[in-house]
Amino acid sequence: KLQARVFFVCRARSMEQLRTWSNGVFNREEAMAGPTADSFCPNMTLRQRVTGWAVCFGLGLLVSICSFGSWTSLVRGKPARFAITYSLGNIIAMCSTCFLMGPQRQYRNMTSSKRRVTSAVYVGCLIATVLVCFLPHFKAQELVILILIIVQFLALCWYSLSYIPFGHRMARGAARQVSSNFALG
Repeated sequence: KLQARVFFVCRARSMEQLRTWSNGVFNREEAMAGPTADSFCPNMTLRQRVTGWAVCFGLGLLVSICSFGSWTSLVRGKPARFAITYSLGNIIAMCSTCFLMGPQRQYRNMTSSKRRVTSAVYVGCLIATVLVCFLPHFKAQELVILILIIVQFLALCWYSLSYIPFGHRMARGAARQVSSNFALG
């Protein structure tokens, strides 16, 4: 029976199938059933989905990191290149989860009660960053873009922590510890 489970886990077509099997609900008919309605690219195997996620996430991360090559343009008053490249990298990385759970489930997760505010802040900052770049130059534009990027990053971190059990609680504890160390030091 263990060999059958290993075989079918390798043949899983969706994360939902794998999640169901890992919870002990396992039968051959279900294993051979088609993908769920939420699946993205329904003919992909689990290995292909994980590979797609890794490549897409890695590309997004690479684009975001490479955006720091144009950091000096932000400081010199030409923020568009940096901000757009950084935001594009975040969008690519966020789309990587479509390989694992599909766009519909990603949307449902982002709009769930415990992630709704963070998701709105994150997506709002992504959009605002790009929009501010295309506005006619105004005083403190660079500062506004920098603040939007920092909030964008923090919202992404907080959103990611919502998937880790007790992630928010651990982050709050770490923040308290750091702030008390600075207060004492």
